[in-house]
Amino acid sequence: MEAKCVMLLWLYILVLVPFDISSVDTSIVSSDNLSEFELVPLVLRIIGFCKDYLSASGPMRTMAGLVLSRLLTRPDMPKAFTSFVEWTHEVMSSVTEDVLQHFQLLGAIEALAAIFK
Repeated sequence: MEAKCVMLLWLYILVLVPFDISSVDTSIVSSDNLSEFELVPLVLRIIGFCKDYLSASGPMRTMAGLVLSRLLTRPDMPKAFTSFVEWTHEVMSSVTEDVLQHFQLLGAIEALAAIFK
């Protein structure tokens, strides 16, 4: 659990860079066809990674929400923000009795609260 928390802390520090996050991603150098409205592969991986941890029941859920709040409130992330809000709408709209779904719902609401704070 400590290693996961440290990894999320490093991601938190990474998204605090004051310049465009696409300059940090080295995979963009090989793909020149990245349009203005596409998300950077690094951003997609961070969002996917944090979405997985929003289903956790420990401190990783809180840290993943904080990473998402810092990432999605950046000025260069409006597309990522809208896609995350759509995902949280899907999570909140789905009605299942799965325990994992309940933790995911709590994590999505916690991330939204951190974003709008």
